[in-house]
Amino acid sequence: MKKAPLVSLLAALLPAVVSARLFDSPAQLGARLDQGLSDLGGSFPFDAVQRGHVRNLNVEAGFFEGRCLRISYRLDIQPTNDLCDLLLEKNRGESTWKKLDEDTWTREDGLAFAKRENGTLWIVATELAPDWDAFVNGRWSQALLKSAVGKL
Repeated sequence: MKKAPLVSLLAALLPAVVSARLFDSPAQLGARLDQGLSDLGGSFPFDAVQRGHVRNLNVEAGFFEGRCLRISYRLDIQPTNDLCDLLLEKNRGESTWKKLDEDTWTREDGLAFAKRENGTLWIVATELAPDWDAFVNGRWSQALLKSAVGKL
């Protein structure tokens, strides 16, 4: 399939899911998912976890203090560069993404990082975890504690 038709197909199939983004509230995310929304309850460090999907793309979001600090987009196949670009574009906020390697990005404003791995694109707020390694190794608790203390 040529690149231009693939991008058009992705844009047509995924209008709602690309609107589900980091820093959404649970209500904002829920309104954007068109099928299968479920609240999985909280599990440390999250107050709530919501899961849903749009067509063949599964979305899962973790919330802390009413804000989405982790969102994952999962396909049955490895997400293509075009799909990752589309999802990152919708999660750039007022910033842009800097590609660190083939499967890792960081937002220029330092508020998030992204990693493509095993059929999933993860986008994680740096206040939850300072980097991918910290995220997968569960070192987000220190970052959240620091964030909470800073608000006192």
